Amino acid sequence: MYKNAKPILEANEDSITWLKGENSNLILKTRAKTIVCLPHIASLVVPGKTLIGAENPKEKFIELTKDMVTGPPRIITGKNFIKGPGTVIGIEGFNYSVTEKGISKFPHFGGVIIGDNVEIGANTCVERGALGDTFIGDDTKINNLVHIGHNVKIGKRCLIVAQSGIGGSCVIGDEVYIGFGCTVKNGITIGDHAFIGMGAIVLKDVPAGEVWVGNPAKKLEKP
Repeated sequence: MYKNAKPILEANEDSITWLKGENSNLILKTRAKTIVCLPHIASLVVPGKTLIGAENPKEKFIELTKDMVTGPPRIITGKNFIKGPGTVIGIEGFNYSVTEKGISKFPHFGGVIIGDNVEIGANTCVERGALGDTFIGDDTKINNLVHIGHNVKIGKRCLIVAQSGIGGSCVIGDEVYIGFGCTVKNGITIGDHAFIGMGAIVLKDVPAGEVWVGNPAKKLEKP
């Protein structure tokens, strides 16, 4: 019987997890013994694993974990952490599934980990992770009125300017600059040393070292 819920590659033997999509190789890589997945994947015989098939694995996972206690958000802060007034760290994220039965909220078991010398301005929101943790790396500075979604991973020495929104599960590399009023779609990866210009709407992954601007954001070519 499972005792906790974790992302598929961070799970332990006591975890329940779910497989998003068709990559059945992850079932062999995970330490979890209970995995919710698509029916044709659940038909596989994997010793030591209990595979639960569902046409909507995410919704089935929500059903199976609805009675598990999420508990207060775990928040770890490093040295010299500065937080502005009105900033909230560890609130649950916005993650819902719409089905014929209604709207289901995805559980949030994760926390927030903040590195050393991080500054977060006023009235900013940093959501706790759903299954893993939201992470902000050393020496990163985040301005006022910024939204950091659940499961976001931000690297070291990043600068994120006011009124920007980082969607859930984004991965931001080291020394990335995100200008005033930018929006980064959930699940996007931005490489190290990238520069996102003011007001950009980022809908695609940004390679390391590139400058992206506009709506939708595109690489700024050198003249």
